[in-house]
Amino acid sequence: MQTAAGVALVSIGVAIALSLVTWLRGRFGRNAADALAASSGVLVAVGGLLIVGGANLWSWVVAPLFLATGAIAQRRALQAPGGPFRT
Repeated sequence: MQTAAGVALVSIGVAIALSLVTWLRGRFGRNAADALAASSGVLVAVGGLLIVGGANLWSWVVAPLFLATGAIAQRRALQAPGGPFRT
């Protein structure tokens, strides 16, 4: 059950991330796009931890924070002026 939920969360997180850089690009303000990027990172992290199973408390704290921050940084780098997905 946890593996199926983990796969579903990772799939939803990846779908949000892909739609953010393709269809939804430029339709949101900076804060809304950052929130969507962070949510996709958190979904991927939580899904991954559910798939792995048996993760300790620090993994549940650090992984979502790390991937949320990384997703925001990646979105800003890719859509920066002069970046490959600039708007």
